[in-house]
Amino acid sequence: MIPSDTDPAAADLQIRLLREAGPAKRAALTLELSAAVIEASRMAIRRRHPELTELEVKLLWAEIHYGKHLIDPVRAALRQDQLG
Repeated sequence: MIPSDTDPAAADLQIRLLREAGPAKRAALTLELSAAVIEASRMAIRRRHPELTELEVKLLWAEIHYGKHLIDPVRAALRQDQLG
C-alpha cells in the first residue's frame, strides 16, 4: 500500500530498498519503528497526564493497548509489593 502523499517514484525506491535489505535488516527496521511508535504514544500520555510517574505512564500505556483486565492484576501486585 502506497501512502497517498508519497511520490510513486519514492515509494518504488522504498519498496526496492526494503526488498534488498533482507530479512534481518527488515526485522531490525520493524523493531526500531515499533519502539519509536511506542515511545511517541508514551510521550502523548506524559503530556496529557504530567502527574503520572514513569511506571504509571507505562501501566496506562499497557492498559490502553492490552486492556484493563490484564493490567489491574499487575497494579494490585505492585501495590502489594510496596506494602511489603
